Amino acid sequence: MAGRIRSKVKKVISVIVGAVLVAGLSGVAFARDSMQLDRRVQVRVEPTVTIIELAPLPAPSIRPGKEDAVIEVGWQVDSNQEMLRIGAAASDLFKGGVPNGPYSLVRKGGVKIHCPLAGTIDGVSNVALFGPETASVNGFTLFHTNGILFESSQNNRFSMPCYLTFTWNSTSSELPTGQYSGYVRFIATLVPPL
Repeated sequence: MAGRIRSKVKKVISVIVGAVLVAGLSGVAFARDSMQLDRRVQVRVEPTVTIIELAPLPAPSIRPGKEDAVIEVGWQVDSNQEMLRIGAAASDLFKGGVPNGPYSLVRKGGVKIHCPLAGTIDGVSNVALFGPETASVNGFTLFHTNGILFESSQNNRFSMPCYLTFTWNSTSSELPTGQYSGYVRFIATLVPPL
């Protein structure tokens, strides 16, 4: 008898639980035939810089021992921030493009940096000076300059051509005629906002 009562109680409970579940599920289905939920998403845009070489200039002719070789090289610089640290590197120029050959034009002074829509911070000179740091490109030793902090007058960006003026002097007034060549480098480094 006790077993029958338990069995009936279980059946009643099962019917009640089933009815509650059906009622609950059917209530959700009928109450929400459309639903929406919004969520905020975010993307972080990282600072970036791109440099593209502008058209090369013709090679100047010089009289050795009487005048320096001066070459201005241009690069298009684009960044999504206003401040960049700009520097350069240059090798000596060697006859026939043979690195460390006996005939060369030697780097002289510093490198003048000109970006028309940007200026140096706190009136610092725009001439970067060569230091002891070096790199190598195709057998040529490049000597790096210090970097100079430039700030654009554009709003939240740095997008303009920049020109670097390099100077070499001759080691002798009796340098053989011919083409003398080497490498120069433009260096732009991102700077966190001040």
